[in-house]
Amino acid sequence: IVADYHHNVLCLKELGAVILLPLPEEAPNGVVTASVSLALHEMNEIRSVSNYLKIRQFKHDFGAIVAKTCLKTPVLEAVVFNEPVSWNIIQRYYARFKEDISEGIFEPYLSLSDMTYHAVEESLEKIEPQLSFWRNTESLGLLDNNHPVSLNLIDNALNLCNKLPFENRLSHYFQRSLLAELLMKYLNHDAIASELQPEYATAEASL
Repeated sequence: IVADYHHNVLCLKELGAVILLPLPEEAPNGVVTASVSLALHEMNEIRSVSNYLKIRQFKHDFGAIVAKTCLKTPVLEAVVFNEPVSWNIIQRYYARFKEDISEGIFEPYLSLSDMTYHAVEESLEKIEPQLSFWRNTESLGLLDNNHPVSLNLIDNALNLCNKLPFENRLSHYFQRSLLAELLMKYLNHDAIASELQPEYATAEASL
Protein backbone atom coordinates (compact mmCIF):
# COMPACT_ATOMS: atom_id res chain seq x y z
CA ILE A 1 0.00 0.00 0.00
CA VAL A 2 2.81 2.40 0.87
CA ALA A 3 4.47 1.64 -2.47
CA ASP A 4 1.23 2.16 -4.42
CA TYR A 5 0.04 5.34 -2.72
CA HIS A 6 3.45 6.83 -1.86
CA HIS A 7 2.42 7.57 1.72
CA ASN A 8 1.59 5.57 4.84
CA VAL A 9 -1.75 7.07 5.92
CA LEU A 10 -5.08 5.36 5.28
CA CYS A 11 -8.53 6.78 6.04
CA LEU A 12 -11.49 4.44 6.54
CA LYS A 13 -14.46 6.78 6.59
CA GLU A 14 -17.00 4.07 7.39
CA LEU A 15 -15.06 3.28 10.59
CA GLY A 16 -14.06 6.84 11.41
CA ALA A 17 -10.47 5.61 11.55
CA VAL A 18 -7.10 6.96 10.43
CA ILE A 19 -4.45 4.26 10.10
CA LEU A 20 -0.71 4.92 10.12
CA LEU A 21 1.16 2.09 8.44
CA PRO A 22 4.73 1.24 9.48
CA LEU A 23 7.54 2.86 7.56
CA PRO A 24 10.81 1.29 6.40
CA GLU A 25 13.78 1.59 8.75
CA GLU A 26 15.39 4.17 6.50
CA ALA A 27 12.47 6.56 6.28
CA PRO A 28 12.81 9.38 3.74
CA ASN A 29 13.26 13.03 4.69
CA GLY A 30 10.05 14.84 5.56
CA VAL A 31 8.12 11.68 6.37
CA VAL A 32 7.03 12.81 9.84
CA THR A 33 5.66 16.11 8.54
CA ALA A 34 3.94 14.36 5.64
CA SER A 35 2.40 11.64 7.83
CA VAL A 36 1.10 14.00 10.52
CA SER A 37 -0.22 16.45 7.91
CA LEU A 38 -2.06 13.72 6.02
CA ALA A 39 -3.50 12.31 9.25
CA LEU A 40 -4.82 15.76 10.24
CA HIS A 41 -6.26 16.22 6.76
CA GLU A 42 -8.06 12.88 6.94
CA MET A 43 -9.50 13.75 10.35
CA ASN A 44 -11.20 16.72 8.69
CA GLU A 45 -12.52 14.34 6.03
CA ILE A 46 -13.98 12.03 8.70
CA ARG A 47 -15.68 14.95 10.47
CA SER A 48 -17.19 16.06 7.20
CA VAL A 49 -18.48 12.63 6.20
CA SER A 50 -19.82 12.02 9.70
CA ASN A 51 -21.92 15.19 9.56
CA TYR A 52 -23.14 14.41 6.04
CA LEU A 53 -24.36 10.99 7.18
CA LYS A 54 -25.98 12.33 10.35
CA ILE A 55 -28.41 14.49 8.41
CA ARG A 56 -29.33 11.51 6.20
CA GLN A 57 -29.60 8.85 8.87
CA PHE A 58 -33.39 8.53 8.53
CA LYS A 59 -33.39 8.09 4.74
CA HIS A 60 -34.83 4.76 3.59
CA ASP A 61 -31.70 4.05 1.50
CA PHE A 62 -29.22 5.06 4.20
CA GLY A 63 -27.12 1.92 3.69
CA ALA A 64 -26.62 2.77 0.03
CA ILE A 65 -25.76 6.36 0.97
CA VAL A 66 -23.06 5.12 3.37
CA ALA A 67 -21.59 2.81 0.73
CA LYS A 68 -21.55 5.56 -1.89
CA THR A 69 -20.02 8.04 0.54
CA CYS A 70 -17.15 5.67 1.32
CA LEU A 71 -16.30 5.43 -2.37
CA LYS A 72 -16.78 9.04 -3.42
CA THR A 73 -16.84 12.44 -1.73
CA PRO A 74 -20.50 13.43 -1.16
CA VAL A 75 -21.87 16.52 -2.85
CA LEU A 76 -24.80 18.88 -2.43
CA GLU A 77 -26.62 19.38 -5.71
CA ALA A 78 -26.96 22.67 -7.60
CA VAL A 79 -25.63 25.07 -4.98
CA VAL A 80 -23.28 27.25 -7.05
CA PHE A 81 -23.72 27.95 -10.77
CA ASN A 82 -26.20 25.04 -10.91
CA GLU A 83 -23.30 22.67 -10.24
CA PRO A 84 -22.84 20.27 -7.31
CA VAL A 85 -20.52 21.36 -4.52
CA SER A 86 -18.49 18.98 -2.41
CA TRP A 87 -19.84 18.52 1.10
CA ASN A 88 -16.31 19.16 2.37
CA ILE A 89 -16.61 22.72 1.09
CA ILE A 90 -20.06 23.09 2.66
CA GLN A 91 -18.52 21.98 5.96
CA ARG A 92 -15.71 24.55 5.65
CA TYR A 93 -18.22 27.27 4.76
CA TYR A 94 -20.28 26.74 7.91
CA ALA A 95 -17.17 26.32 10.06
CA ARG A 96 -15.99 29.75 8.91
CA PHE A 97 -19.30 31.63 9.03
CA LYS A 98 -21.30 29.75 11.68
CA GLU A 99 -21.38 32.77 14.00
CA ASP A 100 -23.64 34.46 11.43
CA ILE A 101 -25.96 31.45 10.99
CA SER A 102 -28.95 30.41 13.08
CA GLU A 103 -28.07 27.56 15.42
CA GLY A 104 -31.20 25.55 14.49
CA ILE A 105 -30.49 25.20 10.77
CA PHE A 106 -29.42 21.53 10.98
CA GLU A 107 -31.54 20.38 13.91
CA PRO A 108 -32.60 17.84 15.00
CA TYR A 109 -29.98 15.78 13.20
CA LEU A 110 -26.93 17.95 13.59
CA SER A 111 -25.73 20.87 15.65
CA LEU A 112 -24.15 23.86 13.98
CA SER A 113 -21.24 23.44 16.42
CA ASP A 114 -20.51 20.09 14.72
CA MET A 115 -19.57 21.96 11.53
CA THR A 116 -15.88 22.37 12.28
CA TYR A 117 -12.76 22.55 10.16
CA HIS A 118 -9.23 22.59 11.53
CA ALA A 119 -6.61 23.81 9.08
CA VAL A 120 -3.70 21.38 8.96
CA GLU A 121 -1.16 24.19 9.23
CA GLU A 122 -2.79 25.64 12.36
CA SER A 123 -2.94 22.21 14.01
CA LEU A 124 0.73 21.61 13.23
CA GLU A 125 1.62 24.99 14.69
CA LYS A 126 0.07 23.92 17.99
CA ILE A 127 2.25 20.79 17.94
CA GLU A 128 5.43 22.61 16.89
CA PRO A 129 5.36 26.45 17.02
CA GLN A 130 8.36 26.67 14.66
CA LEU A 131 6.02 25.59 11.85
CA SER A 132 3.98 28.79 12.24
CA PHE A 133 5.30 30.16 8.92
CA TRP A 134 3.01 27.65 7.12
CA ARG A 135 -0.12 29.33 8.53
CA ASN A 136 -2.63 30.44 5.85
CA THR A 137 -0.63 28.92 2.98
CA GLU A 138 -2.82 25.93 2.05
CA SER A 139 -4.28 27.69 -1.01
CA LEU A 140 -1.06 29.51 -1.93
CA GLY A 141 0.73 28.80 -5.19
CA LEU A 142 1.98 30.30 -8.44
CA LEU A 143 2.19 29.53 -12.15
CA ASP A 144 5.35 28.48 -13.93
CA ASN A 145 4.91 28.25 -17.72
CA ASN A 146 1.16 27.79 -17.14
CA HIS A 147 1.74 24.91 -14.74
CA PRO A 148 0.89 25.18 -11.03
CA VAL A 149 3.60 25.29 -8.39
CA SER A 150 2.17 24.43 -5.00
CA LEU A 151 3.24 26.17 -1.82
CA ASN A 152 0.92 23.90 0.14
CA LEU A 153 2.54 22.08 3.05
CA ILE A 154 1.16 18.62 2.24
CA ASP A 155 2.09 18.81 -1.46
CA ASN A 156 5.63 19.86 -0.61
CA ALA A 157 6.07 17.26 2.12
CA LEU A 158 4.95 14.52 -0.28
CA ASN A 159 7.24 15.89 -3.00
CA LEU A 160 10.15 15.72 -0.57
CA CYS A 161 9.34 12.24 0.75
CA ASN A 162 8.99 10.80 -2.73
CA LYS A 163 11.98 12.73 -4.12
CA LEU A 164 9.87 13.98 -7.00
CA PRO A 165 11.62 16.15 -9.58
CA PHE A 166 10.23 19.63 -10.16
CA GLU A 167 8.57 18.67 -13.44
CA ASN A 168 6.64 15.85 -11.69
CA ARG A 169 5.70 17.88 -8.62
CA LEU A 170 2.38 17.43 -6.83
CA SER A 171 -0.16 20.25 -6.54
CA HIS A 172 -3.36 18.36 -5.67
CA TYR A 173 -3.86 19.74 -2.16
CA PHE A 174 -3.09 23.30 -3.26
CA GLN A 175 -5.60 23.11 -6.12
CA ARG A 176 -8.25 21.60 -3.88
CA SER A 177 -7.78 24.31 -1.24
CA LEU A 178 -7.82 27.08 -3.82
CA LEU A 179 -11.06 25.76 -5.32
CA ALA A 180 -12.62 25.66 -1.85
CA GLU A 181 -11.62 29.28 -1.17
CA LEU A 182 -13.05 30.46 -4.49
CA LEU A 183 -16.33 28.59 -4.10
CA MET A 184 -16.83 29.84 -0.55
CA LYS A 185 -16.83 33.38 -1.97
CA TYR A 186 -19.94 32.48 -3.94
CA LEU A 187 -21.71 30.16 -1.53
CA ASN A 188 -24.92 31.46 -0.06
CA HIS A 189 -26.57 30.15 3.08
CA ASP A 190 -30.09 30.52 1.68
CA ALA A 191 -29.18 28.51 -1.42
CA ILE A 192 -27.64 25.76 0.69
CA ALA A 193 -30.62 25.66 3.05
CA SER A 194 -33.02 25.38 0.10
CA GLU A 195 -31.17 22.25 -0.99
CA LEU A 196 -31.15 20.78 2.51
CA GLN A 197 -34.78 21.42 3.39
CA PRO A 198 -36.22 18.75 1.05
CA GLU A 199 -34.00 16.23 2.83
CA TYR A 200 -35.51 17.20 6.18
CA ALA A 201 -39.07 17.20 4.86
CA THR A 202 -38.67 13.71 3.41
CA ALA A 203 -37.09 12.36 6.56
CA GLU A 204 -39.70 13.85 8.89
CA ALA A 205 -42.58 12.61 6.74
CA SER A 206 -41.28 9.05 6.92
CA LEU A 207 -41.11 8.92 10.73
